[in-house]
Amino acid sequence: MIVRLTAFVSFLLIASTLASPTAAAGGWQATYWNNTDLDGDAVLQIFETDQNLNPELDRNWGNWRPWPQVEKDFFSARWERTVNLQPGRYRFSATADDGIRVWVNGQMIIDEWFNQVVATHRGYYDVTTQSDVSIKVEYYEYQHDAIAKLTWDRIYGSDSALTGQVYEPPITAWRGEYYNNRIVAGIPALVRDDAEINFNWGLDSPAIEAINAEGFSVRWTRTINLPAGLYRFTTNTDDGVRLYINNRKVIDVWVNQTLYAHTADVNHTGGPIAIKMEYYDALGLAEAHLSWEKIGAAGPAAGPTQLGNWRGEYYANTVLAATPAFVQYDADIDFNWGLESPIPTYDSAELVQDGFSVRWTGNLNLPAGQYQFITSTDDGVRLWVNNRIVIDKWRDQAELAFNATVDLPGGLVPIKMEYYNAEHIARAKLSWARLDGPLPADRGLAPPVVQPSSSAGTGTAAPAPIDLPPITIPANAPVITVTETTLNVRAAGNMLSDVVGTVSRNDELPVLGRNEFNTWLQIVLPDNRLGWVSILYINAPFDIAELEVVNNPTTAVEVDASGNITPTAVVNSSLNQLRTGPNMMAPQNGSLPRNTTVTVIGRSQYNTWVLVNLPSGGTSWISTLYVDINVPVTSLDNVEN
Repeated sequence: MIVRLTAFVSFLLIASTLASPTAAAGGWQATYWNNTDLDGDAVLQIFETDQNLNPELDRNWGNWRPWPQVEKDFFSARWERTVNLQPGRYRFSATADDGIRVWVNGQMIIDEWFNQVVATHRGYYDVTTQSDVSIKVEYYEYQHDAIAKLTWDRIYGSDSALTGQVYEPPITAWRGEYYNNRIVAGIPALVRDDAEINFNWGLDSPAIEAINAEGFSVRWTRTINLPAGLYRFTTNTDDGVRLYINNRKVIDVWVNQTLYAHTADVNHTGGPIAIKMEYYDALGLAEAHLSWEKIGAAGPAAGPTQLGNWRGEYYANTVLAATPAFVQYDADIDFNWGLESPIPTYDSAELVQDGFSVRWTGNLNLPAGQYQFITSTDDGVRLWVNNRIVIDKWRDQAELAFNATVDLPGGLVPIKMEYYNAEHIARAKLSWARLDGPLPADRGLAPPVVQPSSSAGTGTAAPAPIDLPPITIPANAPVITVTETTLNVRAAGNMLSDVVGTVSRNDELPVLGRNEFNTWLQIVLPDNRLGWVSILYINAPFDIAELEVVNNPTTAVEVDASGNITPTAVVNSSLNQLRTGPNMMAPQNGSLPRNTTVTVIGRSQYNTWVLVNLPSGGTSWISTLYVDINVPVTSLDNVEN
């Protein structure tokens, strides 16, 4: 029996004992249990060593028992030993069928404790000085083939003692931090000095000795000196990319995509400029490039990037549910995708050509008159004009056109169109015409909505330059980390206020304060705008209740001659509805564009509605959910009849 085991697993039995195991030089102290969770009394404790004196662990039992005392299925084992290692960073590779865990000097570096066919997992450990290092391996076998292996190799060394952090060479150009995950998270598996960001890895790994060929990410950072001017930064990647200039995100296309270029134009006043580029590869080909060129003299501040008139929220389902797979700004609602995905370069499994939906929102600035709105879709569509649904054909259908005639009072008109594609051909278009006069030359398109990041592959015109003003954030401002893949940032601390931007998982945002209920935080976006995020989707390493309450920081405070504050409110949502009374059952009498400022007359009995003076004359009630007020609601007079 021992001869058969030696032939299979290539190690010799040196000694067998039921005494407590101790780490021994030259071999492994092994302990076996006839269960899968190392529980209870061990059935065997034994010292094992490889016949070739190989210090690594190499066990391949197939369908055989490890030892006569141990079952061939449903067993577990623990191996312990010490090895003497030189300073450097070591990669440990554990191959198992089924579960395996590895500790080095008491630190767990591999934890793959589940049923699995044979697979290899890697972990990394830094040795600071030449020393004896303890290694512990735990393993369990469920059924059928049983394999447990551990190897290690030094992927780079050090001429001096390491610090216990990731070893890295001197950085003279780009500091490249490489991760074996897609989210640029944790301790990098490799840090190196990259001369430039100009890589075409194809199907290979960026560094075979340390990085996976698929499912990896990189963060490059560098500060360079550039003369004053207008610069165009271009990323060209397969797959996702984010680019930050002086701590401001100017390109954000964090999606699976084939090789695609994105640009951002930046005004620079001259001198040092900090650049950070983040990249991930999902599957298949991997490529990442960054370049820039001076395209003109530095101009005046151009304001935020503007790309399109319609905010499009794209969902990987037909019911506009959960978080959008991505958000982009479209110049027009006029798409004929055919059998393709909504964005040709977007090939993520989260969004396929069938079974998606889109919600577009925007405003038209139209003179008073009678208008006809026409939708043409395959499949379902719903259209709201001035917050009133005028087309509702939410059904599977071949391409059909529907129209609705609407009388408009003149001015800004909120528009919302919802669309879904069930399968096969995908088509969505919205158009409008004036029936009692000419349509304005610009078709009534209001100024383009703000794009919180750079262009997203829509084929729209290049964005206006982004100005880089100094960032003024309190030095002691606490910082939160986003935990959602994509998180909407809102104009106020409630789910009904308008979305003013989006942030991504692991984004770090400075916090200025909280709402009175400790449920929303006011943050500063990377482009220096204010916004609010729910505490449900962030990690805050501090006590939120200790933050200052920030009620309405964007609402102006007006003081009269006597020193009294004039109560005013700013509309924070385009979904608002004006009512003749302080309840949802009262008749509706219009709405107000977002950011409209009105004076406040008083409040309802239960502080949930306020009576305001309308810009056009008259008064109306509006829910406090839709406005930011510059004074506490409870300080207002109760004017409810």
